[in-house]
Amino acid sequence: DGSFTLEGLPQGTVTLWALGAQGAGLLVDVASGTRDVTLELEASQPLTGRVVDDDGAPLSQVQVTVMHLGTARFFDTRTGADGRFSVGPLPDDTYGLLAAQQGRITVWMRGMAVGPLPEDVVLYTPRRMVGTVVDGEHPVAGATVTVADTDLVATTDAQGRFTFEGLSPDEYTLDAEQGGLQAHETVEVREDQREVSVTLRLGTVFHVEATVHDSAGAPVAHADVSAALPRESDEYLAPHHFKALGTTDADGRLRLGPLRARDYTFQVEADRMLDLTETRTVAQGGPALDF
Repeated sequence: DGSFTLEGLPQGTVTLWALGAQGAGLLVDVASGTRDVTLELEASQPLTGRVVDDDGAPLSQVQVTVMHLGTARFFDTRTGADGRFSVGPLPDDTYGLLAAQQGRITVWMRGMAVGPLPEDVVLYTPRRMVGTVVDGEHPVAGATVTVADTDLVATTDAQGRFTFEGLSPDEYTLDAEQGGLQAHETVEVREDQREVSVTLRLGTVFHVEATVHDSAGAPVAHADVSAALPRESDEYLAPHHFKALGTTDADGRLRLGPLRARDYTFQVEADRMLDLTETRTVAQGGPALDF
């Protein structure tokens, strides 16, 4: 008759799932001890896809975990000989997907909907980045090298060298610092590369002090400052070309960088004020910028 009983539940609320060939149902925040709960099965479909390697060849026996992002319930499976997997049918909602295999870079994807994935899941062989930090032509030992938006940090050895392992094809932003001198480079790791080399030259980038004030000379707090490389075409200076640099403090001050000695087009925005867009020349050791 479709009835069910769940015994021995802890006090509080639970999420009820009903999964079957006829469909799937989900009911959240149901208090323990509730009677006459109705779970309605809705037409649903499994989450399906294929896992491949760098060259597009299917990978078998890949561990695939599909997680319901609202409740953290997860479902495990493995890919077949053709690299394909299927989980469900599942309620129509938003899921995360993790694919892992020893010797390859684990993939975590968010915002997956049920049904076929729009493209293959690629598990890359780990790439390697080797580099050297120099001051002029001399290697720098003990320099700190970081990769933006990751937890990757390295310290150069006596020959100024550093290594980052386990990278996937992507674009990486590297920063190096030693004794107040800085380097900043963007490095692309292409799909056809297993190892990429880079040289970071200290002193090529720096930070500058800046202030923002209103027309009466009063400092403007919480103003956002961003910059873009100027071009002759106004089309280039679209919002997505500007890189955020920082926000002013209570005294209208902030530190901008890393920058190079060149012209930048700066954009300054603050609540209840007109935006300001100006091109300024910056130089190491030069005067503070005043907007």
